[in-house]
Amino acid sequence: MRYGSIPGKTGNSPLSKPQGFSSAESTRHKLYLALHPKCPCSAATLDELTHVISQAPNGLDVVIFFYKPKDQEDNWVDTRLWREAATLPGVQRVIDVDGLAAEQLGAPTSGDAVLYGPTGTLLFHGGLTSSRGQRGESIGRSAILARLNGETPATTNAPVYGCQIQREISR
Repeated sequence: MRYGSIPGKTGNSPLSKPQGFSSAESTRHKLYLALHPKCPCSAATLDELTHVISQAPNGLDVVIFFYKPKDQEDNWVDTRLWREAATLPGVQRVIDVDGLAAEQLGAPTSGDAVLYGPTGTLLFHGGLTSSRGQRGESIGRSAILARLNGETPATTNAPVYGCQIQREISR
């Protein structure tokens, strides 16, 4: 129980969307999510993401970066989380070799979400759950939904509860 309430490491997200991260013009918000495909805590994160997507008034573009060590084959990420993510509307799955994309986002923990506005400005960085594997209302989910509804959230960050993505953030 104690372990479930201890957040993972967090990094610093760039204030604007990193170069090379989906340069296509969009009028929608963009959510990047770092996941470890073998993290049992991250099933709850995908459930919370499903809730956020269903409540997004103008839609939401989502990219999930699935960590994979460089010495593993691509099918290493083929887990229940990988397959479940494929069923979510507007979600793009990307294999993140050695967690390089997660590093660029300042997201060293599985479940770390980074929300950018349509202009590429950082709006939120943190987790979608209130503890490890916990589904339901959370600070992160509320903050993201407030941003998507044009409101000012109580906070722009939240603790992240999940397994560490293997590559250490070097910043």
